[in-house]
Amino acid sequence: MVIVSFVFGLALGWIIFRPRQNDNIDNLVAMKWIDGKYGKGFYGVQIYYEPENEKYSVKGRIWIGRANSYWHDLGILGTVESPEEAVQKFGTVMHDGRMLKIGNFSLSQNEIERHR
Repeated sequence: MVIVSFVFGLALGWIIFRPRQNDNIDNLVAMKWIDGKYGKGFYGVQIYYEPENEKYSVKGRIWIGRANSYWHDLGILGTVESPEEAVQKFGTVMHDGRMLKIGNFSLSQNEIERHR
């Protein structure tokens, strides 16, 4: 019984705490901290890719605050043929205080700050 409990706990721990694909630095396309009404550098814009069949899906999320796991999923921003193309098309994150632009994707500051 002790061995079964140990194996179950080990498996459950692996499922909960295993590294996720989008947490891998190798898949990172861009990362930028931007200001908002809750403080300077409050929002972290993370762009990454995930292999999907023969192509790569470029995805994004906005981290809300630091030192927590609260984030807003931006979904799929586009599909590319290679990691290099992901960086070329989505590697520049621009923010002017009113609008966030990532490639041809954009999001208003009001939408970013709507989490509360």
